[in-house]
Amino acid sequence: MLESMKLLLELRGYDVRTYLRALDLLDHLPGVGVDDVVVSDYYLPDMNGVELAKRVRRERPRVRVLLLTGSREDGVAKAAQSVPDCKVMYKPLDVDALYESIARA
Repeated sequence: MLESMKLLLELRGYDVRTYLRALDLLDHLPGVGVDDVVVSDYYLPDMNGVELAKRVRRERPRVRVLLLTGSREDGVAKAAQSVPDCKVMYKPLDVDALYESIARA
């Protein structure tokens, strides 16, 4: 899934870096610029996407975050509300809506 999304975004002209674990992204956070957008799944092997968003924002307050989830649990959306301007998108993803959300961010 990760490689498919990467390819779709690259075909749209985006420079995409992928990480399988949240800690891998955090290790590379110095290379994340203010114009970048972090697109993350909620369920990650080493932490959830809301915790990742909070940690990213502590270091890079202006970086936008799109959180993807297949869960319809209220807890996911409520947890995401604790991160200002963190947009939640539900799977299965509408690719055009993803492109639009990234462009807006």
